[in-house]
Amino acid sequence: MYHSEIVGQEKLKSQLQKMISEDQCPHCQLFVDSQGYGGLPLALFSSLGLIYGFEYLNNEEQKGVSSHKLLFHPDLHFVYPVINKSSGSAKVTSEDYSENWYEFLSNHPYGRLQDWINQLEAGNKQGSIGVEEVSKIHSKIYLKAHSGEKKVMVIFGIEKLSESASNKLLKLIEEPPQNSYFFLVSEHIELLLPTLVSRCQLIKLNPILAKTIEDKLTTMGAGEKAKELISAGRGSWGKVLTLMTTT
Repeated sequence: MYHSEIVGQEKLKSQLQKMISEDQCPHCQLFVDSQGYGGLPLALFSSLGLIYGFEYLNNEEQKGVSSHKLLFHPDLHFVYPVINKSSGSAKVTSEDYSENWYEFLSNHPYGRLQDWINQLEAGNKQGSIGVEEVSKIHSKIYLKAHSGEKKVMVIFGIEKLSESASNKLLKLIEEPPQNSYFFLVSEHIELLLPTLVSRCQLIKLNPILAKTIEDKLTTMGAGEKAKELISAGRGSWGKVLTLMTTT
């Protein structure tokens, strides 16, 4: 996502951009966001900054290029909880749901984990990230970069890692290949292995200022609904967006 597409979180955006621009970005960052404050958008923002550079992103935005198109880069990979499509023995991974995922990013960039699960029409199933998925992460992150030097892995809903998958991912994060970066997004950090959390730079998101949300709603022409949305949103732009589409 472009800087301007993320509502609020100005301090975090500036810090992330500064680290990346100065080549000081940690190899693993964990965005903790349980309320739709912008964890996934910030992970996408950081990923595009690493892959393309912020000067390039600014130029593309000025030319009117959709930031969504930039997500289809061969050195940018995504992992997210999935469900088995059938009772067969074949193990399903994120690649089987890539079309759904890019649709989700386009339509629900502030979507929460349950929104993603709902899009999969999973019924009572809650999705998971298994060992097979982590094996693919390992293979992809060790591939030679297609362009430039950096490879980025965004893992959304990382709390859905199975225990064995968590241990396998931990080993990779402890000894990552050169110029590889992980951006993890979680709603429930307490469900993660403490040792995994300890290997990451922790970024806990705070509510967005009411004035910032008000300004954004004004530019969108929310009118009389604005005050109601601000109050009900409680600092969450994700919740405001949901309310705007359901009321």
